[in-house]
Amino acid sequence: ERHETPVVRVRAMFDVGFAYDKTTKLGVTQFAMDVLDDGTTTIGALELAAKLDRLGADVSTSAALDGTSVSLRTLKGTMAESLGVFADVILNPAFDEAEIERLRKRTLATIAQEKAQPFSTALRLMGPLLYGGAHPYSQPLTGTGTTASVESLSRDDLVAFQAAVLHPSRAKILVVGDTTMAEILPLLETQFGTWKSDAKAAAPAAGKAARGDAVTVYLIDKPRAEQSLIVAGHLIDGRTNDTHIALDAMNSILGGTFMARINLNLREDKHWSYGARSFVFETKLEQLFAAYAQVQTDKTSESMVEIQQELTSILGARPATDEELQRTKANKTRRLPGQNETTARVLASVEEIVDWGLEDNYWNTFVDRVEALTLDNVATAAKQNVEPKRLTWIVIGDLSKIEAKVRALNYGVVKVLNADGEPAK
Repeated sequence: ERHETPVVRVRAMFDVGFAYDKTTKLGVTQFAMDVLDDGTTTIGALELAAKLDRLGADVSTSAALDGTSVSLRTLKGTMAESLGVFADVILNPAFDEAEIERLRKRTLATIAQEKAQPFSTALRLMGPLLYGGAHPYSQPLTGTGTTASVESLSRDDLVAFQAAVLHPSRAKILVVGDTTMAEILPLLETQFGTWKSDAKAAAPAAGKAARGDAVTVYLIDKPRAEQSLIVAGHLIDGRTNDTHIALDAMNSILGGTFMARINLNLREDKHWSYGARSFVFETKLEQLFAAYAQVQTDKTSESMVEIQQELTSILGARPATDEELQRTKANKTRRLPGQNETTARVLASVEEIVDWGLEDNYWNTFVDRVEALTLDNVATAAKQNVEPKRLTWIVIGDLSKIEAKVRALNYGVVKVLNADGEPAK
């Protein structure tokens, strides 16, 4: 409950995301969620937009690898009527053919744009290159699918998605804002109380990736590029609640913040990059851990050496220091009050509890958990999750200027691909 402002946020979460696409057509989840709120069987897209505007409400959708959601933001005074629209969008999407064709053009343009931009190109390639084969994450991690798959999507594909994924057995509803359980529950019962489905519910993704034990370097040519994008990553275990905070702290020290080692090295010390980071792509199955930097072309191979050294040194030659750990603790804890000032951020915090099966008091104990971290915890997280000897490198740049020096590093097998991940001609 948050009664400071007359706003209520409602989110319907479904624990199936675009990993589902591997069972049907790539891109169907993102596409279906994008068109979901463009009209229902009872009201067209323009009329729906006008009605939400009159109510002072909005409905939005989102999709990720492991989940999808439909969200409502409404004023307290129009909450009951807004919930009716919210339920209509989830239960009765029109999937109008005209809206599908409009979105198809937009999605194809998005895919073309992703292929033209280095980082989004890398995101498209990392799924197939690292997970491989039939793994549910072996697809463009942008969720947009491929040109061929999007061109083949039909209304029947979207209807089948809605029946299997937006399924009552997969749904959880979160509410934050100016209401109470006693007030909101009867309204939700009115809209969703008789929600049943004869369709078989899609199951959350399951699979196991074959993790490589050797280094591979993939080169993608971008002629006349002023900079090169370097990504170095590998798979680690899926997120576990007992190790997550230590892994997050380790990543913050290594490359997760501006003051992290990789950025201080390549940007502040060497001046080869405007920014360099590392991240953990949090997923239920194997997670992707990666470092990346966009660097000046003539320092591409040299930057690869520095990234390799940073990933290696945190394992023992230069472990995390107490100063780095204290800075990380302060960063993680002192921003909490500001983060939870809005109903949107409170909803995100509750969503994290529900999504990852955390204790209900997780955020009440979060500061104590962070403050309890030790250097040994960080060292263990590094040793369990950083493995420089099995990195997959993706380097996108002007190969006429960088390829010879990258090959000379002798990091591993070198393969030249195009932006679709196919062997370059």
